[in-house]
Amino acid sequence: MYRRIWPGLRWLAVLITLALLAAFHLLYFRPDDTGSEFVWRLAPHMTSYLVGAGYFGGAYLFARIAYSRLWWHEIRVGIAAVIAFCFTMAGLTVIHWNEVNNNVADVLWIILYFPLPVALVLLLAYHERRAPEQVERAEPYVPYRLRLAYFIVGAALFVAGSALYLFPNQLGPFWPWPLTQRSALTMGGWLMLPGVVGLLPPLDPRWSAWKIVLTVQATSLVFILIGVAFAWQDFSQTTLTTPLFVGGLGAILLLVIYIFWEMEMGVSKAMRQDRVGA
Repeated sequence: MYRRIWPGLRWLAVLITLALLAAFHLLYFRPDDTGSEFVWRLAPHMTSYLVGAGYFGGAYLFARIAYSRLWWHEIRVGIAAVIAFCFTMAGLTVIHWNEVNNNVADVLWIILYFPLPVALVLLLAYHERRAPEQVERAEPYVPYRLRLAYFIVGAALFVAGSALYLFPNQLGPFWPWPLTQRSALTMGGWLMLPGVVGLLPPLDPRWSAWKIVLTVQATSLVFILIGVAFAWQDFSQTTLTTPLFVGGLGAILLLVIYIFWEMEMGVSKAMRQDRVGA
């Protein structure tokens, strides 16, 4: 199914990109200022780095929507994941409403996580119901084994994130660095986000439906791992979850890189063969 993105979504994406870049700058480069300039204080630094890295990945997604002429199926999974994530953050906000800081960030947060997911759901329904355009072209497909591997990773992340979100007090103490209940809910939401990304792409085997969301995921993972290096003192050195967390991030990044390598090599080979045949 080929459908162009509604132009109104591109204008909305510009505003979202700017908001996410501002949040990334604060959380990643000024984590000590979150208590006064973010909705609430994120501590220790690793919590701020992880959330900031996620926002940077989201900024990349919405920047591509704003400035690239894309087909709807290229961003469908990313939008669906953002919707799911927004609802987890809205729930967190309701639970901890009395801890929200009284600053400009409150307004942006409430706009991002209350009306925005509703707007995105309506846009999702609008694009899905539109009649597809007639486009004839050869599409490389992601092999089944890679789709299965990515699905397993997504399912594991979604289950882990859901468990942490539903049972923050019980599972929070097992996290690699100290978490409050609010931080545990935050981490649960951020785990479910890539979980949704991992669950949905296998439903559409076209490489064009994977490429942008994998780039978003790889970008976020790189920044998270950089944050791990800077905030290593925040990690518990006596729990098994620390090597599992860091090793798991590295393994997912390697899987994403391998999928990119195999698919792009296959596309390049097909293009060379087409030129030779011509």
